[in-house]
Amino acid sequence: AVKESIAKDPTLTEAEKTKQQELVDAEADKAKGLIDEATKASEINSAKDNGLAAIEGAHKPGQGLDARKESANKALEEEAKVIKERINADITLTEEEKQNQSNGVDKALEDAKQAVSKAKDASSVDTAKGEGITAIDGNYQPGSSLEIRKEAAKTSLDKEAEATKAEIANDPTLTTEQKELQSKAVDEVTAKAKEAIDNAKDASGVDLAKGKGVETIGNQHQPGDGLDARKDSAKEALEKEAILIKERIAKDTTLTVEEKAEQSAGVDSSLAQAIDAVDAATDANGIDAAKGDGIEAIDGNYQPGSSLVERKQSAKDALIEEANEIKDLIANDPTLTADEKVAQSAAVDTALNNGLTAIDNAPDASGVDNAKGDGITNIDGAYQRGDGLNLRKDSAKEALEKEAAKIREALESDSTLTGEEKANQIAGANAAADNA
Repeated sequence: AVKESIAKDPTLTEAEKTKQQELVDAEADKAKGLIDEATKASEINSAKDNGLAAIEGAHKPGQGLDARKESANKALEEEAKVIKERINADITLTEEEKQNQSNGVDKALEDAKQAVSKAKDASSVDTAKGEGITAIDGNYQPGSSLEIRKEAAKTSLDKEAEATKAEIANDPTLTTEQKELQSKAVDEVTAKAKEAIDNAKDASGVDLAKGKGVETIGNQHQPGDGLDARKDSAKEALEKEAILIKERIAKDTTLTVEEKAEQSAGVDSSLAQAIDAVDAATDANGIDAAKGDGIEAIDGNYQPGSSLVERKQSAKDALIEEANEIKDLIANDPTLTADEKVAQSAAVDTALNNGLTAIDNAPDASGVDNAKGDGITNIDGAYQRGDGLNLRKDSAKEALEKEAAKIREALESDSTLTGEEKANQIAGANAAADNA
């Protein structure tokens, strides 16, 4: 459909139609290749949408016919003026020859304008203009040698090439690469036009080669997209890249929730900075550079974590190390009895085993970290210090005193003992309490 629109566009020359249709084919092939390489539905849709946009964008209507005709007439008039000036300034011609050649220029100009007026499309306008220029130029027949005429024609080509390359260099809608390609094309067509001039057999042949060369050289300057359109395209590409990277971050099981949030925030920041840089760009080069740097910065925010297997092993090692440290504290705690130490060490082992199992069952990095944190908390909680030694000693003394008092009371009440026996046993009970 696009190629058909191009073919029917009366504002385009045949050369422009051919070039745009070739671009349609190239964009179609490029999009097909990206679709073939795609591994996700989103990538396929993106490649398809971008391909359709590029294919449709390949059709760029030319000037309106009225504007093109006006431009052609102006070019014909300027060419006629230049040629008549050359005739009048040529000292190799007689006055009669100058008058005859000038009249021929006027007639050629009028005929060319009529041909331009009757033209139905861009190709016909350009053909009428080109043939008109050739006809106008053909009326000037210098008396000098053909070699001099050829050198003059080559000089005209050089001037046209220089002017066209200056236009290309100063075009803000073109990237450096596009400028280099178009300038190189100017050099190539200039060389071909000069070759055609060298092969010309007469003045008309020289002028025809020169006219075609001038036109071809000028056509090598093809302005790029407007800066606003280029900026919108760059921003769209940056936003799509940001969405893609954030999706990768969100689906990465090696990252914790906090790490995902941090990396996604980095993507947003990079996107905002890149859009600002695109807005600040003043030419196509700057826009493309801002887009490229932005995509690189956006991509750089995604940093996958260590593998889940490695993270789990690291978490287990941390639990085992914590359990060993806590069990050492329990074993060396003078405030605990042997039974308490055994019980607390067993509780550490239970907390450790539960923590290891929770780590094994964790489905992602956040789950692993949570299991590790809970495990350390439970292991630490298994260690409960005993009473201080002084407090434990005071409690033991109090128990001994109570037991001694109980024994003395029993002895005093025992009717089977003599007074001396009671006194001896009471003294023994007091001595035992004191020794303990």
